[in-house]
Amino acid sequence: MRFRGIGLGSLLAVSMWGQTSPCVNSVNALYSGSSFFMRHVQFTTDAGNNIISAKSIWGTILFDGAGHYAFSGTQVIDTASPAPYSMSGAYCISYPSGTAYVTMANPQDSTLTINTGLGRLLVGSSTGAPANTSDLMIAIPSPFLGVPVPFIGEGFVTTVFSVTPGTPSTVRTSTFPMYFPPNSGTSNQDTLQDFVAGGRVSGVNGGALLMQAYHGATSVQNGQPGSVNGDGTVTFQIPPPTGDSPGTPLLASTYNAGFAVLYYGAGNGYSGAILLGGSTTGHDILLGFCNSGPVNFGQPPTPYTLDEIQGDYVTAGIGYNPASGLQTYSGLARVLSPGQFLFSRRAHSAALGTIDEAQLATVTINSNDGSGTLGNMPFQMLNSRESWLDAPLDAGDTNNFGFDVATALTLEHPGPGPTPLYQPFISLGIANAATGVPPSPAELTISRGELLEITGTDLASQTLFASPPLPTTLGGVSLSFIGAPAPLYMVSPTEVICVVPYATKPGAGGVSTAFTYQNGAQSYNMNAIRLAATTPGIFTLDQSAGGSAIVVHADGSLVSAAKPATYGESLTTYVTGLGLVQGTPPSDTIGATTSAPVTAVVQILIGGVQASVQTATLVPYQPGLYQVSFTVPSAAQLAASGSLTMAISTADATIQVATIAVQ
Repeated sequence: MRFRGIGLGSLLAVSMWGQTSPCVNSVNALYSGSSFFMRHVQFTTDAGNNIISAKSIWGTILFDGAGHYAFSGTQVIDTASPAPYSMSGAYCISYPSGTAYVTMANPQDSTLTINTGLGRLLVGSSTGAPANTSDLMIAIPSPFLGVPVPFIGEGFVTTVFSVTPGTPSTVRTSTFPMYFPPNSGTSNQDTLQDFVAGGRVSGVNGGALLMQAYHGATSVQNGQPGSVNGDGTVTFQIPPPTGDSPGTPLLASTYNAGFAVLYYGAGNGYSGAILLGGSTTGHDILLGFCNSGPVNFGQPPTPYTLDEIQGDYVTAGIGYNPASGLQTYSGLARVLSPGQFLFSRRAHSAALGTIDEAQLATVTINSNDGSGTLGNMPFQMLNSRESWLDAPLDAGDTNNFGFDVATALTLEHPGPGPTPLYQPFISLGIANAATGVPPSPAELTISRGELLEITGTDLASQTLFASPPLPTTLGGVSLSFIGAPAPLYMVSPTEVICVVPYATKPGAGGVSTAFTYQNGAQSYNMNAIRLAATTPGIFTLDQSAGGSAIVVHADGSLVSAAKPATYGESLTTYVTGLGLVQGTPPSDTIGATTSAPVTAVVQILIGGVQASVQTATLVPYQPGLYQVSFTVPSAAQLAASGSLTMAISTADATIQVATIAVQ
């Protein structure tokens, strides 16, 4: 086993160079005068997972470029009539990774913070909310006022998530096409092409998939036929359906939505039209992505390919399961290779509280219209290739409701069309160096005793290595966490490996800490790093997500396809980020002198089945390195063989991005 460059790797890559605080006015100025059309929904649940209260807003949010925003629009609380609503709050753009993340005050509860990322859309949720409170925000760039944008000939794939509070509450998820045929309208409305919506309603037909037909739906504007209103909004009127359970419509009768066109790529001329809104009296989010029509500036349609989906995406979503209740999340999706995504997110639910999750997913795409699958869920890519949405509408799944949306964090310079609200940013590659897991946009999270990898440029003047007892200054480089010096394994111009000291203390508020990097006369700071009890990660042979976990047999040989694990066999794996150990904390520079047991409860899952964990301890004289001994589940328990997923779980996180060969 080796660290990257010197041995076994480390858990977390952090690149924050050049910033002196997590909130700098010059960075906030990226949003100077920026205006978005926003929809935000927030729900409260009871002990029985019923959604007992809801409130929704829609309208315009305007950023001043100096850390403040103002919202003006409409709010609906529970079953009350819509009412005017306005508020102001703070926002902050920061660079914990070279990618710009955004935090902003929750527009319906200023005590909460929404976490998102700097993409072409704003998508996020308040992952630190109380356990019984869940929310989701989506915002699209406001259109240019007074410039109607034609709908004629355009088609949208649209998803709606809807909640009716009560005991029991009713939750709906549906997906349907919206197509505006040429010459479809009169002076102030367009008739949509008839369509069929597919979806599910909790408590109806056992949660099975319903198919409902809609005839005569219209879009009503104040402008010319085939256009949106001058303010970018459009009202849709939906008639009652026919088909499955018509008495329980999947869709509301009226939706109000904002409309935006995103421009992307001077070389390819892509653009993407988006609809965002909801019903005018209910609690839902409607999101439509254009996937056909005259959107390529007169150029022939270009086939969709997986190769076009690259880089990092900020993601957010909402889901509901009658057994476990609501769950919302804010996170990051990294494209590892065409068709393989790595998801890292901060999830929030009444059942589990707040927990970090990471897993892999496979994506397929139809070259004609950008539809496809993400895992077992329907998937739709926007024309401009920079955003997607998906919904849990697998015909065999009767329990899950919701949808997810993602928008690119790494963008090319925009092509034809309006000047963008902000320039794109290139991710410097925050990642779990043991498994390739990046932290979510919610917060950069570390734990005591964890191995960290810091990547960047000009980090040191030379490459130097150290072994225990580790120094706290190496080649003029030093690091500290609120004054606690960090032992160093390695420094180089592009990479530094260190151990988070056990003496690291939380700062103001008790949940965050601060990090200082010193290289001679150069100093870099990073504040508001979340200090968790654990940040687990299993080391893999190639130090990548989806790689084979480093697991050894009792004789010390590696588990591999040539020498797989067997059912019921006792094995040992190597990890980092398991936090404190029982008794006196070990020396940061020397490590534990014995196999000190950790205080956290650690679980290992093979193929989704929990293994029996015997011990979880620090490796003697190897600061930051832990080992977990466990027994592979029986053949009857696993009912599978070959390359199986391997996950590590604590109360703080579940990380499922490694594999193990079992035979």
